[in-house]
Amino acid sequence: MRKGRAEDHLQLPMSIIGFYRRKSFFHKTRNVPEKYYEWNPILRKADKPMTSFSKCGKYSQGVKIKIPKYDATNSKQLTEAEIHGRKETMRVLDYYQRKRRKRWELDHFSPIIGIREGARVVGEYCLTVEDCRNGKRFEDAIAVGHYPLDAHDPGDNKRTYILAKNELRVPPYDIPFRSLIPNGINNLLVAGRNLSADQLALSSARVMTTCCAMGQSVALGIELCLKKSISPLKLAINNPSDLKKEVENFGICLDHKLYFPKQLK
Repeated sequence: MRKGRAEDHLQLPMSIIGFYRRKSFFHKTRNVPEKYYEWNPILRKADKPMTSFSKCGKYSQGVKIKIPKYDATNSKQLTEAEIHGRKETMRVLDYYQRKRRKRWELDHFSPIIGIREGARVVGEYCLTVEDCRNGKRFEDAIAVGHYPLDAHDPGDNKRTYILAKNELRVPPYDIPFRSLIPNGINNLLVAGRNLSADQLALSSARVMTTCCAMGQSVALGIELCLKKSISPLKLAINNPSDLKKEVENFGICLDHKLYFPKQLK
């Protein structure tokens, strides 16, 4: 397995979303717990974490907070990240109430923290960021990724990217079946964020639609392996066209031109 970036194994940062409800007038006594300031220092502007806003109906919006430097594969650290994320969400709410005079109060939290990266297998093929940038095609393609390189710096809670903004977009690229086969292990497949990929490639391939395609392709691959009495690796090497046919017949689109037709003409 691999985890995080090579130099310090820090994973892509997690995120938590607090949902703030807008009130019709501003309360002097806000819905912050009575002992809140005993638990947490007041948030200063310089310390405010990256926040991303999304509308959730007429009177509510989601506020996403970046939570870095926790190991999503360690249960103790994952619990600490959940607690820290909720505290930070309250500190951000308090900041906007005090400094920006926003008429917001906490409605609810996302039920669990959002994990961008856990551990990745060392597979028969490692998908690289250059594969993504070059829109690489593979004989054993089972899914197409096209989400930008969501390369948040794992080392801080700001809107800091590993890459320049003009380097984040990628064309559609294939995800090979071999990236879902752990190296040297027969009859085992993975799907989703634990595919074999470098961290930057994972930052694009990790999104839900791509992970769903990987999961379905694994199921179809298992069925073919059983029918043909062969291992997943032999299926990827010797019968990739059969696998692609099954994947496409099921409805998973592998045609790059159908993702961004205007850009690919």
